[in-house]
Amino acid sequence: MLRSIFYKEWIKIGKITLLFLVLGILIIAGIYLTVRHDLVLTDAEKIWDGIVNQRQIYFTIFKFLPLITGLVTGFAQFVPETTDKRIKLSLHLPMNEEEVVLKMVGFGAITVLSVFIIFFLVFYAWGIVYFPYEILKLASLTVFPWFLSGLAAYFLTSFVILEPIWKYRILYMLAGGAFLTLFYKSNRAGAYQPAIVPLAACVLLTSISSLFSIYRFRKGEM
Repeated sequence: MLRSIFYKEWIKIGKITLLFLVLGILIIAGIYLTVRHDLVLTDAEKIWDGIVNQRQIYFTIFKFLPLITGLVTGFAQFVPETTDKRIKLSLHLPMNEEEVVLKMVGFGAITVLSVFIIFFLVFYAWGIVYFPYEILKLASLTVFPWFLSGLAAYFLTSFVILEPIWKYRILYMLAGGAFLTLFYKSNRAGAYQPAIVPLAACVLLTSISSLFSIYRFRKGEM
């Protein structure tokens, strides 16, 4: 049964996540090809000063990719479930309704997280070619909140889409949008270091948010 659920979810999001994986790797390649170009052909001293002393972010183009990945994956996975109330079929499987939804969300989250891990490994490994550990540590602390925003976007998207009552959907979209802006308040590298753990805890809490929507769906509220 579990394998069947995961296979069904992969059919919905497999191509989308692979597309974002390729896109992300191409963006990272573009980032470091630009870095190489600037270090070799322009004022390398000025670039180093901006990164080290002014904490400028040299990979800004990557900023919203995790967020978009989470949003689109959530849409691809759960919009088909709400079309003609197909989610009812999933909730009538011979297992607890909450367990079914958590497995669906869990599979999607693991898929999105796997893409983010590959993004980070490629980003870090390529960065070693041009920068010392200290700069890459700062860069890692900068991108980590962006990855958290992508996971939060995925969880909140599933939460909103599965919600059967439109007034709650609108409320959740407004609250979720406000929450996601917290991950993008600063443009200085490493600025979010003190807030990473609290933000990660908040994202973890959003992972079970879909259960509230399923509770109302199961009660027949529309």
